[in-house]
Amino acid sequence: MKIVQKIIVLVLAAIVMSCVDRLNIAPQQSISQEQAVSSEANIRALLLGSYTTLSVTGNSFVMADLLGSTGQVSWTGTFVGPRQIFNKKILSYNGMIARNWRLNYKLINAVNLVLDNAYQVSAKDRNSLKGQAYFLRAYAYFDLVRNFAPSYSARTAHTDLGVPLRLKGIVDYTTDQSIARSTVSEVYEQIIEDLKAAVLALPEYNGVFADKYAAKGLLARVYLQKGDFEAAREQADAVIRYSGRQLLSDYSLVFNNDNNTNEDILSYQVTDQTGVNLLITYYASQKHGGRGGDIWINSSYYAGFDSNQDVRASFVTDEYDLIKDRGGLTAKFMSKYANITLIRLAEMYLIRAETNFRLGQSVGASPVSDINAIRNRAGAKTLKILSLATILRERQYELAFEGFLIHDLKRTHQSVGHLPWDADALVMPIPQSEMDTNKLMEQNKGY
Repeated sequence: MKIVQKIIVLVLAAIVMSCVDRLNIAPQQSISQEQAVSSEANIRALLLGSYTTLSVTGNSFVMADLLGSTGQVSWTGTFVGPRQIFNKKILSYNGMIARNWRLNYKLINAVNLVLDNAYQVSAKDRNSLKGQAYFLRAYAYFDLVRNFAPSYSARTAHTDLGVPLRLKGIVDYTTDQSIARSTVSEVYEQIIEDLKAAVLALPEYNGVFADKYAAKGLLARVYLQKGDFEAAREQADAVIRYSGRQLLSDYSLVFNNDNNTNEDILSYQVTDQTGVNLLITYYASQKHGGRGGDIWINSSYYAGFDSNQDVRASFVTDEYDLIKDRGGLTAKFMSKYANITLIRLAEMYLIRAETNFRLGQSVGASPVSDINAIRNRAGAKTLKILSLATILRERQYELAFEGFLIHDLKRTHQSVGHLPWDADALVMPIPQSEMDTNKLMEQNKGY
């Protein structure tokens, strides 16, 4: 796949993907939108290029860890943007926030153009192309609505401001591109509609690209965040039963891979041609290609582990800061060109366990069986009884540093330090660049 990615980048050097860095600003040094979608080859290249924009995932992982941290990690780097997020004192000029917004809308505009012009693609490939575009658009909107809008609440979602929904590609930049924010409910409805369309259109296996089970896996994640436990359980169970993926027997083999593993449902393919891996930048030591470890794991992180045999408690590199009593750097990100896993099977087990537990059911397997599948792989002791707190703790330790922390805390109504789960400071500000250029944009509370 690494070779394929290099070929893709060479193609894209000739066919530059048109996009919007801001919602209503035309891109510079790019070909026209009309040229970008003028042929089947160009449309295919546009879709392939859209996958490279998933590098925003690394940005989102870091944001979720820093905003959700209550002592588990420390930010020791010099960059102002991440430090603001870690301190829960974010300014609207924050560059890290702006990058997340910009890249997600860049991805959305590209796949919108693909969908608008999919009729030019041969019939045999059209469904897969459209399914991938629907999936990518849903992925981007889910990232945006979780970061830039209040956490989903059935009581307020129909009035809470979400993010702008653009469902058509921008072609004419001479007109005003201002657009208002849709509600949180409307954004979630669109995400679910896109993912359902993706499930119908995508094949069961699609190589390293999004397939039917990637769409189902993301649907499970979306439903869980929304609090629709039965729907989340249904999708997670389908992935576990029918996707053909399996938990790897060795926890250490899950990460730092150049090729997809049997546990990967979807991974972002990193090469020396596809940009910077921000997870390496912020989490890794210099010898592993990072900045020296901007995010250190604190000793308090290990306090919640209930077994000394749990390999997740010692899954760190050999760099330590003993003077400041820090426990090292995560070993999940130690290879500059390793793939970034976006969805993996262990998450589906955790979703099925949590939703079955909440529903008092055992569809697919009992909750304790699913949790023990995760724990036994990590070398932790087998549990005989469960509580919701135990399940949520397993999520934190299994999925640590993979972009879940703040979103799990908010959906389960857990405070973040002295801040309540619904505090204004735990919602990202709309970037000032967007406020300056979109006359219909409304800023989030507290900024």
